[in-house]
Amino acid sequence: MGLNGSAVAQEAAGILLMDDNFASIVEGIREGRLIIDNLHKSIRYVLTHLLPEIFPVLLTLSFGLPLGLTPLQVLSIDLGTEMAAAITLAYEPAEPGIMNRRPRPPNTTLVGSGLLIYSYVIAGGVETAGCLLAYFWVYGYHGLSPSDIFLQGDDNFKPSLPSDTEDVCTASRCYSREEQEIIAGEATAAWYITLIMSQVAHIWLIKSATVSVFSISPFNNIVTVYGVLLELFILFFFVYVPGVQGFMGMSTPRPFSWVPWLGVAFILLVYTECALVYTRRKQRKDELRLQEHQASDDTQLDGPGRTDIILSQGRNASDNMVSAAPNRPVILESLV
Repeated sequence: MGLNGSAVAQEAAGILLMDDNFASIVEGIREGRLIIDNLHKSIRYVLTHLLPEIFPVLLTLSFGLPLGLTPLQVLSIDLGTEMAAAITLAYEPAEPGIMNRRPRPPNTTLVGSGLLIYSYVIAGGVETAGCLLAYFWVYGYHGLSPSDIFLQGDDNFKPSLPSDTEDVCTASRCYSREEQEIIAGEATAAWYITLIMSQVAHIWLIKSATVSVFSISPFNNIVTVYGVLLELFILFFFVYVPGVQGFMGMSTPRPFSWVPWLGVAFILLVYTECALVYTRRKQRKDELRLQEHQASDDTQLDGPGRTDIILSQGRNASDNMVSAAPNRPVILESLV
């Protein structure tokens, strides 16, 4: 007890209650679970955009394709759109049934293999595919196939080219320096739009791991709404404001550049809802197994020796806590 406990008791205690209220232990566990849940959401959201952000660089280095994102666009995503939205997830309220879950195993890490697979392979892969579709759609609209722009990224099809840049000719036509700059700017804008809008949809899909997205009010965390609005403002400002778009290496995008992210959002929505169904079934099985185990324990304890067993167990637990208190204090994290 922090208020009425003696100094010796406080020094030996594993948990110190500052308000002498045992209910604070429950509240502390609840708050710890909420913090860990929101950290998982923020990390899952931020890590997802890394693959579609790095992939255009790999394409340029491996196949000589024109850049899908310019360095300034990457910085605007990392320091602008992604940072603002990720911080808002820290204000998410607790999910229903947060205190009905079993405690995490003590050896559980904050960033596990499941989170990395989801962020880098599943969600990141889907967003990368959508960005690639938008990118090649622009070049295909202008009559350029992937083979036509193969090994053209070093000297051609850049948002800003030297005045002595030679024309690029295909089997059907030739493209001047000005046309190359416009096409490259439209392609980078398409990749930029698809990545940011996919993340705008993604942030609503990861708000809960136990409740369907259709059951969550979009205004249960108003800070996220403000973060998404800021994200959209940055997107439109860099893409459509004259002078700014040229500085960012973009040209006014074609209307179809706003289509691929809808497919990305739909695929992620279907995956999220299917994963939720699987999680609910697994939770039901765990609850039934726990109830059967508790019923079995109650059956074994029924009888004349029940009181003696309970008292014996209580004395053993008390002795263990006292002997472990000076060196092994109780850690609330193991209950979170």
